[in-house]
Amino acid sequence: MVGKEERERIQMMFFSAAEGERFRQLTTKMDQTIRKLGPSRIRLYQQDAAVKAAAKAAAKAAKAKEKPVTGK
Repeated sequence: MVGKEERERIQMMFFSAAEGERFRQLTTKMDQTIRKLGPSRIRLYQQDAAVKAAAKAAAKAAKAKEKPVTGK
């Protein structure tokens, strides 16, 4: 599901090979819209989740390193 603020980033357009100028106009308009909106919140969320996962993995590795190895 796409959030309300992300809907402007997604558009579906159809063009024929003879509509080069229309393609140029609409893609330029879309580029301007996306630049005005700034970074995607979805991407920011993904980056935040990746940072949290890396920190969790590092903490787990550090904890495992501290445990003494016992043999039977």
